[in-house]
Amino acid sequence: MKENDGSALIEVMVALVVLLIVLMGLYQAAALSIDSNMRNLLRDEAVRIASDEMNTYRSAPFDGLAVGIIPQQTINRNIRNVAALPFYVNTTISALDANSKQINMTVMWGWKDRTIAGGNPYTFNTMTVVKR
Repeated sequence: MKENDGSALIEVMVALVVLLIVLMGLYQAAALSIDSNMRNLLRDEAVRIASDEMNTYRSAPFDGLAVGIIPQQTINRNIRNVAALPFYVNTTISALDANSKQINMTVMWGWKDRTIAGGNPYTFNTMTVVKR
């Protein structure tokens, strides 16, 4: 075979295609990792919001906790590069008996294709019982 028959060029092109496939896989893995990390940050923030709000209700006087549905509360938080990301807090207080009330709380938020407008947001639910 001659030295200039082009076989080295074909080997280089095959190596570049293999390198391209590997790099595309690494890019997808990085993008998936970043998205999972962001979803975890948002969930952690929702848990923090629920904890703060629940502690507010727990520290309130027992007779000051009105039974019923509390109007939806919107709490905006800055997370990474997302400014004023809204979290929606729905709270329901129900009387279990004369000396105890149950507080149910749901924190909702949207991210990417799971939105509140689309009807399938991310949610975090928590419940506690407050006694006299």
